Amino acid sequence: MNPKFFVAHDGEDFWEEASAHVMRNYKIDKDVTVVINGDRASWTRKGLEYFPKAMYQVDRFHLKRELRTLFGKHSSAWRGCMKSWKCQSLREPGFWPA
Repeated sequence: MNPKFFVAHDGEDFWEEASAHVMRNYKIDKDVTVVINGDRASWTRKGLEYFPKAMYQVDRFHLKRELRTLFGKHSSAWRGCMKSWKCQSLREPGFWPA
């Protein structure tokens, strides 16, 4: 895959440019699911409006950070989360609600 980087002053500018690029370079139609990863910021969720079939999920970095904050870095619950993290089902898109 050839990475493409976009710089924008706000989320709407970003999604206008990024979605145009994706639509030009990939076969995106009503049957293709576009997965948008983000940190729960409102501008990242705006991407759902630009594709016919899109889903949002919290990216792994932010999800792990939130779980560590919730359970505590040294708790048995945190260790259990990280052990479970290795399960394939936890890595599949859509497993974690947005």
